[in-house]
Amino acid sequence: MKVNEMVMVIDNHKGIEKNFLCSFESLVKNYMSNACENFWEVAEMVTELENTKDEDNAFCEMYFAPNKTMYARFCSGVNELGLFIAGKLNDGMTNVFEENFCDKECLDVLYRLGISTDRSMESSKWPQYEKLEFDFTQGEIYNNFNGSDYRLMEKYSGRNMLFMDVHTGQFVVGVGVDCFVRYPKGEDRNSSLSEIGIEWGSGIYLGNTPSIINFSLLRKEYGIEKTIDTIDEYRAFLNEKFETYYGLAKNESISDSVREAATNAMYWYMAACEQILKGVNFQEYMKYLIFMVVCALALIAFSSIYSKFSHEK
Repeated sequence: MKVNEMVMVIDNHKGIEKNFLCSFESLVKNYMSNACENFWEVAEMVTELENTKDEDNAFCEMYFAPNKTMYARFCSGVNELGLFIAGKLNDGMTNVFEENFCDKECLDVLYRLGISTDRSMESSKWPQYEKLEFDFTQGEIYNNFNGSDYRLMEKYSGRNMLFMDVHTGQFVVGVGVDCFVRYPKGEDRNSSLSEIGIEWGSGIYLGNTPSIINFSLLRKEYGIEKTIDTIDEYRAFLNEKFETYYGLAKNESISDSVREAATNAMYWYMAACEQILKGVNFQEYMKYLIFMVVCALALIAFSSIYSKFSHEK
């Protein structure tokens, strides 16, 4: 059984909710058939359950009596499974995870994943990750191991990409994007519980209002992985930074504190570009920077030794 084949069920009886896991077949045979008067109603309820795969936080409702109702949805992934067991998907009512109600094959999945049923949300087994060679396609939706689904909006370079969260509309630039397969410890990528997802080294979150996002600047910043070899290239790099902060400083839709910080950064880059590097030999400038770093490290080491010697006295 795979994680997304399991059904998460909430049994509400007189205000007390019991959570458990079962297979689709078990749900239809043991619960849906009792809640419906004919096969047409069962078919409608199965369709409603199937739709939960595409709707975030949607549950299929099964009515038995005024004081007894069941809610069910297919599990979307390991993250949601952990939240369900911990009672995070309930509506604040008193709830428990009823292990005795669960199908054995569902409990076997929990064991293989190392997920505890004591609601601590702690895992006894850390999953293994294996990096994949992957060709990303613009417009496709990719799952991030944080539980979110992202649509690839634009590829800036080989590993820098613009994504949009399909549920919240949040735009994010993923810097250093890689694709991995994740599977339980002791198994391999062919495991029935393996999952493919993306991760990035760092993310620049841009909000969900496209009109205030400067996409042309993003393309300049992340479209080409730059190397700087000459003083002229370094000046060009500083000038691009200056234009970026200039645009932020003039953007009236962002807060005053951000605009003030952007203005300060803008003046720093302007001074660096026009004064610090004016007429300076690039190689000599880099040697000077290295010399200053070495001197700083030596000073730190000397201070540490002196402080230790003083304490011993």
